Amino acid sequence: MFSLPALLQQIQDARKRLDVEFHLNETQSCIAEVEARLNRRLPEEIRAFYAQCPGFWTNDGLFRVLSMADILVELEVPAATSSNTKRHFPVADYMIFSDVWEVVLDEGNSARYVIVNSNHHTEEPVVLTDSLYEFINKFLREGVFEGEEVEGLYGWRKRLKKLSQ
Repeated sequence: MFSLPALLQQIQDARKRLDVEFHLNETQSCIAEVEARLNRRLPEEIRAFYAQCPGFWTNDGLFRVLSMADILVELEVPAATSSNTKRHFPVADYMIFSDVWEVVLDEGNSARYVIVNSNHHTEEPVVLTDSLYEFINKFLREGVFEGEEVEGLYGWRKRLKKLSQ
């Protein structure tokens, strides 16, 4: 289990190593707008994160945790041209939407959600985690890609996909 203060410190500690830059802090008004667009309250962990951090981008594959303003823009894309729905929206991307990690909200329990990745929308989505904190922690510790000593976000996806088959 990851705590928000520990995660925020981890982001601060990674600023030099990953060249972390924070988005503009328009979060509070955008949280309300995103919730209005979704017609539901966001899970508390997501709300708490964005209340303390507006999201960020890095030079590691141009990876970014989207700001609430970016999420709102994505929710406004017509459903015919996007996978976004009232319960599904992007939370992170790399290489400027070359690939995305998405939040899927639980229809039956407003406190629950998962983060999925569908490998550039070429495969069925794989559930990575039910925690935004764990997802960000994984990126900060291991990056996007697999390496000799780390699995990264893509290695994580590959491992979890094998486990689910």
